[in-house]
Amino acid sequence: MAIEHSLSHDLSPELAKRCLEKALEGYAAKFPDYHPTYTWKGNDEVGIAFSAKGLTLKGGVKLRPGAMQIDLDVPFLLRPLKGTAIKVIEDEFRKWMQEAKAGRLA
Repeated sequence: MAIEHSLSHDLSPELAKRCLEKALEGYAAKFPDYHPTYTWKGNDEVGIAFSAKGLTLKGGVKLRPGAMQIDLDVPFLLRPLKGTAIKVIEDEFRKWMQEAKAGRLA
């Protein structure tokens, strides 16, 4: 099952990318048991994957002017986790957006 979710932002492309990088790093540090991985596919797109219950969720995040688009392919057995996966990614991105707006993004 494919899930699409969009999160609006008002950041420059460079700052949005930096926020996404920090969000992915934060996710990887908080949830190492899910073996999160991410691979940049250019300046505005990243492939992501993580494992839960022996299955892997794969997808990607695309940065667009004014929005971040999350696309995940969720195996049937992991569908109950889809909302949690989106929320965690979104929460981390929002946290770093606030840091960026406050001028604290290192």
